[in-house]
Amino acid sequence: LKGAEKEKPVPQRFNRYVSKRRDSVTGLQVKEEIIEMKDVFSVKLKRRRFVGQKKGGTLLGITIFKCLNKEENKLTDCTIHLHNFSEDHCHSWFRCLKEILSGFQNRPKSLKVFVNPSSHKREATHVYYEQVAPLFQLADIKTDVTVTEYEGHALSVLKECELWAFDGIVCVGGDGSVSEIAHGLLLKAQIDAGKDTDYVLRPVRAPLPLGVIPAGEAKNTITVC
Repeated sequence: LKGAEKEKPVPQRFNRYVSKRRDSVTGLQVKEEIIEMKDVFSVKLKRRRFVGQKKGGTLLGITIFKCLNKEENKLTDCTIHLHNFSEDHCHSWFRCLKEILSGFQNRPKSLKVFVNPSSHKREATHVYYEQVAPLFQLADIKTDVTVTEYEGHALSVLKECELWAFDGIVCVGGDGSVSEIAHGLLLKAQIDAGKDTDYVLRPVRAPLPLGVIPAGEAKNTITVC
């Protein structure tokens, strides 16, 4: 990781060096690779800390978290470590990269999450807190989580929910949960628009996107609505 000049903005993609030509300093073989910033969802300063140490530590560089297309309709996350021991260089790059990420206007900053703990083999709660919540935290996404307690719980919450406070709704569950939340979103949209919910000739669109994290019997639910 080379020093960043403060007067020059970091481009939407940049280079990292991993391993094809021979480095003039180390003598190791390296190759140049392009990182697209649109694939990056988080940037953190990397530090070495002692056991139990929560703050400070020796700065080692920057860690970039990005998404990869593992296969069709499936993403996986990976980390890239950019090594540099200079506080000035790392903080300069860190600020520039964070500024680029904040410039992606379509990325959510606050999400309303519904988790159905009764989904297949009661996996939904584990899936969310062990696999999904850490990624939201890395991406600095605020969440308001409701663990549903009965059928219709999500629907009743959505009818009273201030949707303007969120950038999207997330459902962790199976087909039944998805159907209920989609119904709730559409119903809330009609109520807010002053429509007669018993007879809607031209319904208005739901104001927020619905993201689905499958945790039901088949796990083949559409993942984005």
